Amino acid sequence: MEAACGIVSYLSPHDPGVSAVLKQRFSDFQVNEIDPSGTVLHLTDMNVPAELRMTPPQGSTRIPDFPTAIAAYEKFVGIAHPDPISSERLKKFIEAHASPDTGADKPPEHFVLFELHIEAFGSLSRSLTLVLSAAALFADSSRHLADTFEGKVRVFLRSQKFAKSSPAAPHEADDAPATESGASKPGCKRARGSGTDKRSRSRKDPSDTPTFDARNAPWPADRGQYLCCVLYKENRDSVGAVDAISRLLRLPSHIFGMAGTKDRRACTTQLITAHKVPAEKMARINGAFRDIKVGNFRYVANPVRLGDLKGNRFSLVLRHLTVRDEAALPKALESLGRVGFINYFGMQRFGTGVIHTNQVGAALLRGQWKEAARLILDSLSIESAQIAEAKRRFFEEDADPDELLQLLPPFALAERAILEGLKKCGRQNYCNAFSEIPRHLRLLYLHAYQSYFWNMMATERVRLSPDQVLEGDLVLLPDDPAAPAAAATAATPAPAGSGAEPEVPAEVPEGESCDTGPRVDRKKVHIVVAEDIQAGRFGLSDVVVPIPGSSVIMPTNALGTYAAQLLAQDGADVALREGKYSDLLVGDYRKLIERPVDLQWSLCEYGSDEEDIATTDLAVLQHRAGPKATAGSQRALIVSFSLSSSCYATMCMRWLKKVEAKKKLAERTKKHNAGALKARIVKQKEMVQRIASHYRASHAAETSVAAAKKQAAAVGAFYAAPEAKVAFVIRLRGVNQLDPKSRKILQLLRIRQINNGVFVKLNKATSTMLKLVEPHIAYGYPNLKTIRELIYKRGFLKINKQRIALDNNEQISSHLGKVGISCVEDLIHEIASCGPNFTKAANFMWPFKLNSPRGGFTKKLTHFAEGGDAGNRCEFINDLVRRMM
Repeated sequence: MEAACGIVSYLSPHDPGVSAVLKQRFSDFQVNEIDPSGTVLHLTDMNVPAELRMTPPQGSTRIPDFPTAIAAYEKFVGIAHPDPISSERLKKFIEAHASPDTGADKPPEHFVLFELHIEAFGSLSRSLTLVLSAAALFADSSRHLADTFEGKVRVFLRSQKFAKSSPAAPHEADDAPATESGASKPGCKRARGSGTDKRSRSRKDPSDTPTFDARNAPWPADRGQYLCCVLYKENRDSVGAVDAISRLLRLPSHIFGMAGTKDRRACTTQLITAHKVPAEKMARINGAFRDIKVGNFRYVANPVRLGDLKGNRFSLVLRHLTVRDEAALPKALESLGRVGFINYFGMQRFGTGVIHTNQVGAALLRGQWKEAARLILDSLSIESAQIAEAKRRFFEEDADPDELLQLLPPFALAERAILEGLKKCGRQNYCNAFSEIPRHLRLLYLHAYQSYFWNMMATERVRLSPDQVLEGDLVLLPDDPAAPAAAATAATPAPAGSGAEPEVPAEVPEGESCDTGPRVDRKKVHIVVAEDIQAGRFGLSDVVVPIPGSSVIMPTNALGTYAAQLLAQDGADVALREGKYSDLLVGDYRKLIERPVDLQWSLCEYGSDEEDIATTDLAVLQHRAGPKATAGSQRALIVSFSLSSSCYATMCMRWLKKVEAKKKLAERTKKHNAGALKARIVKQKEMVQRIASHYRASHAAETSVAAAKKQAAAVGAFYAAPEAKVAFVIRLRGVNQLDPKSRKILQLLRIRQINNGVFVKLNKATSTMLKLVEPHIAYGYPNLKTIRELIYKRGFLKINKQRIALDNNEQISSHLGKVGISCVEDLIHEIASCGPNFTKAANFMWPFKLNSPRGGFTKKLTHFAEGGDAGNRCEFINDLVRRMM
């Protein structure tokens, strides 16, 4: 798979590799962002400092009269002259909401006014005077009450109840030109059609009535407008974490900024900013999410933008370590830090499906829209025979897109977007159908092709010379003109011995100076000449390989020839210069070799894959005990290093593990899987035999009972069945009018919620407990069918104090296998027969959460014997349980 994406070569192929597993747990892969100043970011404090809290200014209490407050509001909303009707409305509103204890005909006696400077009406700055009750401000829940009242006032000012009779604001009336009735106004959208029909009338101009934009939040002038904090996340991608934060805080996601995205299956720490968000509000995240935390709050003047980082610090754990030569491991790690690794784009760029995203990008560059659509639809990871047949009919028989659209899962965003576009733009209009795919997803395909091209060029460059700079290579020059390397020019060398001056390369864009070469993202590129090699100005770590685009130059040596052939082979040479995406794909330059900085490593032993070896920032902050140094049969390698931005730690570890080591690990895994398969087959055969014995035993019991009843009836007697050993208990009532003793019994029975149900072993103690709480429960004696349906349909297990769905036998065998319960049927048999391990089996099941019965309850407060629902209902519990499932 790596070879198909151009990831082939190694700088030091003869160094021994190691066999290890990366990302066994997401805590084994930790990423800490390095800010532009070189500081490694860590989450060290989740509390909001007192100086950053939004508190009302002290000493601003005064007692104004109603006309002053109303005039301040009228001035803010832009009313030119006092309006008695609006003033009266506002007065009544303040009386009704500012102080609940105040009568309707009497104004509040005490108010607090304080000024908040906000941005309103575009670029105009105005002063809003908030009218708040003194009791609301200085109560224990003052902030909540104040915010509630402030929100009510804002909604009221925007509503028609206040503004429908108010004249236009002066600044709006003066700026807007007078227009005839029906003429369009600036910023007004006019509906299609004409006439008196409602659907053909133009929309109302928003400038006709005063408006108040709640998004222009009040903000102190003496602090930065951006809240800067450290974001810590576990097993989440960066975009998804920010979306979760924005949904919880009810804020638009575009106000957040970050320097880059981090790995999903990892514990990562990075810097984010939020525009005009108080630190107290952002701190609510810490109590809402287990895997997202924020802290280290401060206010800054500028937001964090994409690329505002120096690199990342990685702390990795490689488990199941196997080294062929123990003495060679330190040498290999030392070589990694000294020589570096090929700076390949990782497999994250190309996806994990059979069809890589770079293949789709190549088709898009060539303008083969139908082929690109076919590749995208073929890359669907989950596909059934029905979907495959629908795709065949869609492409070969031009079937309706709706047929395939109804079969695709909701997460197939690109696939569904293409089909929706074909419905909208026409059955054969694939070009316009691609515009329905989100822009960032279309660019992902194109950037994947650029990454594939760069990987192929890097492989070819290492093949030409793995340790020397070649004439015609590209290097980046520093921005300082006084640097020694700046004296070299970006020029094509003349033929040897001609004595001619180097000529300016034809690829230099118009308007660029000849002495510095072309710039991409303000980067100065220099073509290495023979004099540079003789003087030793550059090393292999200075060489860059171009990412293909419309604004880059190619090397003038054999690598440049290879690049031209590769572009022509893919049909992308003309497309990059003159195609539809030439303005988007300008290209860039990327270093061929990357060296990990501050490389540190150590070895440790561990016993189980469930153990955490590395300590995360959150564990340190919460004072949780760190990993214990326990001896075990497995070994792990802990590696820490820093990389520049856009470099992949997985490619660094690829150098360490080598392909040969991967092959050996794959062979060992294959052998292990083969042995595990044989053991699983033997285990399944034993399980089938045990299940058959359970069915024979239950059938024999039923047959014996039927025979005993028949025998008793033949002699005119009655058959007395043995007392039940197992009861199923359902809670009917809540905590109202519940005495402490009954509450304690319900807790012991593990039924803490209404409609919860559990299996109980009947003996003298439990029977007494059930009689004491009969008014609050319904119970009876379930049959085998009811027990089986409960466990199969509503069964959840209690594993590590968590509610886990019962979906495989391995969950049972790993926890109850030592007592002879290895599958679901063993669990059912143990509960139905009230076996010796009944308590362990019943406690292993999470209390069943049932629905309200179909048809409802009759009378919860009345005993079943009196026509109600509570108490013992013997075998009739089976009907109730089936109605509640």
